[in-house]
Amino acid sequence: MEARTIERSGAETPWSPRRVSEYLGIPVKTLALWRFEGRELHEYYKLGRAVRYDPAVVRAYKASALRQGTAEGGDEC
Repeated sequence: MEARTIERSGAETPWSPRRVSEYLGIPVKTLALWRFEGRELHEYYKLGRAVRYDPAVVRAYKASALRQGTAEGGDEC
C-alpha cells in the first residue's frame, strides 16, 4: 500500500460520516458497511478512531451518481 501525501492548504475541513450521511441522504451505517466492504465511497481518512471524508470526493461521488434516465445503468425497475 502506497502512502499518499495530503496537502490541505486552504481546503475545506473534512466531513464526518454524519455530515456525509446528511449530504447524500443515506444512513451512517451504510457508509460503515461501504468502508468495511471497500466499495462505493471508499476513500476516507482514518485519524485515530475518527473517520473523515474529503468533501470534494463526496461531491464528485454524488455527481457521478446523477442519471438522466434508467437507460444509463441504474437499478430501477
